[in-house]
Amino acid sequence: MDAITLSRSITTAMEELARETDRVRISQTLRSYLESIGKFHTYSACNQFLICMQKPEATRVAGYRTWSEKFKRQVRRGEKGIAILAPCIYPAKKVESDQENQEILTLEVNRPVSFKVTYVFDVLQTDGEPLPEAPEWRDREKDMEMEKALLVLAQERGITVETVASLNGAQGSSSGGRISLLPEAGTRVFVHELAHELFRHSQADVRAVTSKKQREIEADASAYVVCRYFGLSGTSEPNYLALWQAGGSDILDCLERVRVVITDIIISIEKFIEQKG
Repeated sequence: MDAITLSRSITTAMEELARETDRVRISQTLRSYLESIGKFHTYSACNQFLICMQKPEATRVAGYRTWSEKFKRQVRRGEKGIAILAPCIYPAKKVESDQENQEILTLEVNRPVSFKVTYVFDVLQTDGEPLPEAPEWRDREKDMEMEKALLVLAQERGITVETVASLNGAQGSSSGGRISLLPEAGTRVFVHELAHELFRHSQADVRAVTSKKQREIEADASAYVVCRYFGLSGTSEPNYLALWQAGGSDILDCLERVRVVITDIIISIEKFIEQKG
């Protein structure tokens, strides 16, 4: 395929991705899921560590009252809570200052003085109304010829690729010239993580001028277009980007940035296939 035709193909695929992502983003399924997720408290790194240490299999945790009042679920009798630390916020204290008979200043200061142990419970420790499920975002379809080509490209760019048993819920990860993939992860996941590396997303100078959302859009849009180009099915439902609440305009805004990386990956795969043939 010549350069002009390839460029047009990339543009067409990106426009299709933008439309599909907008469609998923406004669906009732996604809206119900995001509304549910918004009711969960965000825990500190310390508390995340405590939860992982006590119940590694935990996925969604909340306090007893939160489960009951917000989710209409009841903690089962006899279930052992997961201990975390909660700050004790004392009432505001008024502080008055008189500086040489000038105007008296009154300040109110909240004082987090100490922490107390409180308990949360995982969803599997509760019964009641079902929680909305996330749209399926995982990909397991494999094209072994493509993966061989991707591996060659990674090696040429000094990127190490390894297979690991677990990634804490993710299918793949990448950082500093190393890609980790689950054995069952699809080829699209490989392209996604390789794109992260080619965009240099783990480097401090890039992270300083991009958001996490933007980096995920760039990587996943690249994976979508590359896989679509080589005919992998199962890539037309852009649930991953919708879960990041990316809009069609966000995707089209990065078209020129991703075009270079997408072209690089496609040409490398085609070259590998031609040499094999």
